[in-house]
Amino acid sequence: MRNILEFPNETLDHIVRFLPYKDFIALNLSSKVVYNLVGPALRRHLRLENRYGVCSFGYFEEHNAPIAANVSVEDNRHPLLLLGTVLDNPDVANYPTKLKSGGIGWNEIDLDEFDGEDVVVKKQAVSTKHSERLRKIVEDSRLIQSPERNQLSEALSDPRCENASFCLLITLLPNLDSLDLHNWALSGDMLKRIVQNIAFINRDSRCPSHKVALPQLREVFLADRDTGYGEDIEFYLPFAMLPSMRDLTGYEIGGEEFAWHPQFPPQSSTVTSIEFINSAVTTKAFKGLLSGIAALNKFTYAYGDAIVGRAAYKPIAIIEALRKYASHSLKLLDVEGQAFTLGDEEEDEPRLGSLRVFERLKTIRLEDTIFFHDDEAEEIESVETLPDGKFHVADDGDGGPSADPLIEILPASVKTFTLVPAHNQADQKTRVALLADLVERKVQQLPNLNTIAFECLDPLVNEQGLKDAIKASGIRLWSRTKQRFPPLQEL
Repeated sequence: MRNILEFPNETLDHIVRFLPYKDFIALNLSSKVVYNLVGPALRRHLRLENRYGVCSFGYFEEHNAPIAANVSVEDNRHPLLLLGTVLDNPDVANYPTKLKSGGIGWNEIDLDEFDGEDVVVKKQAVSTKHSERLRKIVEDSRLIQSPERNQLSEALSDPRCENASFCLLITLLPNLDSLDLHNWALSGDMLKRIVQNIAFINRDSRCPSHKVALPQLREVFLADRDTGYGEDIEFYLPFAMLPSMRDLTGYEIGGEEFAWHPQFPPQSSTVTSIEFINSAVTTKAFKGLLSGIAALNKFTYAYGDAIVGRAAYKPIAIIEALRKYASHSLKLLDVEGQAFTLGDEEEDEPRLGSLRVFERLKTIRLEDTIFFHDDEAEEIESVETLPDGKFHVADDGDGGPSADPLIEILPASVKTFTLVPAHNQADQKTRVALLADLVERKVQQLPNLNTIAFECLDPLVNEQGLKDAIKASGIRLWSRTKQRFPPLQEL
């Protein structure tokens, strides 16, 4: 068998161009001889990875702040220019792993308003040069169904339709693992239909185009910080159907309905994590989404009232849906935001009930109002500090809110617990009582609980007696400099 080092340098250089990046690095480190031979190819790999690894399109900066113009002529800043590069140099298609897109609408864009003159000229040149080839790619693609082909071909002939270039790009970039889409709510129908078709193809190993497109896509982030109506939760539908999908994340997500495709089997989505921040999604929509997921590990939801119209939302009802669909798999539960109902009359929300059905739940972050109620059953109302430093639960008759004991609710598997203060600053005595009672009784019922965390602005941080009692019980006391789950700092 011939040794690979016996090949001419030109042949070796051509061979390594087809290697996956990780395999190329491994080969490069195998010997000094190989390193000297393929060094130029390595530098080319690194240059292309740095340029095309993450491509950011559109007229919004990384944090979605509008900018006056995008005068850069770099092809990693415009989908049409990147499309032209991929057609001229096919190996470039292997490098993008993340696409970020903001402000790219299906409707025509006034190029003179957003792009510099050089960008306009270059886009028009790409569109003219590759017009026939683009039309041929669309016509021959098994990933694009016939109803969309004419529409997409027509749009690609106009360089102002950046959305069309983006839709075609995702069918040509095989190593994408993340999409970051901003403000697509009113312009993403074509993208949804194409991704849905790819999802069905990737689920059928008999299909000739099986896993040709999006075989590694694991994360989709959606955001709508422009219209005020929120990105529709149903936009996640085709992505959640992809067999590679794991994380659905978003900011300002809205919606009242979520229905899986009739041909999509129940509880077959491979999504393991959901995180919607500052969002307004109905309980009904969440139930629809959860019904299609096989094994959800992480669930994070923070209700936001900035979205126009908002949505009927009940945190306890969402947790009830998680009991039904994710009790066997959920490891992290994070629900923040008080119940909001539409209409003149608000229905009384039921009691939370036990979380012990979640046998694998290790991290819990819940807003304190979820535990509060107006019933007259056994409850915690206030707390007194005894001379020995322990706490005694008592009823001071001050008319404050009542709460169910945490020790009766939390599962035995929990390791870290955070009681989030509500925005309306719930009764401080009740919150102290909740944690004090938990600390006194945790040894027998919650043997795995080892950390209690406070939010950055939680007034409980100033309750020295409670902090001393928590530490004396052997539980670590930590605080977060920011909300959600950044690194903890020990108090």
